[in-house]
Amino acid sequence: KVLTHRIAYLIFQKKKNPRNILAVTFTNKAAQEMKDRIEFISKDISNRKIMKGLWMGTFHSICARILRQEIDILGYDKNFVIYDKGDQISMIRRCLKTLDLDNKKYSPCDFCYVLSDS
Repeated sequence: KVLTHRIAYLIFQKKKNPRNILAVTFTNKAAQEMKDRIEFISKDISNRKIMKGLWMGTFHSICARILRQEIDILGYDKNFVIYDKGDQISMIRRCLKTLDLDNKKYSPCDFCYVLSDS
């Protein structure tokens, strides 16, 4: 609650640009609750457009946002996908099946470990 009031104060009283404010949370739910609270505090629908520039989210979502904005510098496409552990294992299982390899002999988890360690 204190953090959301501080952010709202900076934006609506001190007229700070939301693009210059970074609020990192641990969960998507917490980030959404913070955004909702700030919008409620503002009580003005026209001010909700201001919220689009606010840097608020989880560490992962903020990093993904930065990557999407800046990835063209590296020559990569902005339409990349980030896989969580379950997605990684599913993808490796599909690859093993495509290559006709036994997933009992070649553990998908072992592949995940090797890939994340490289």
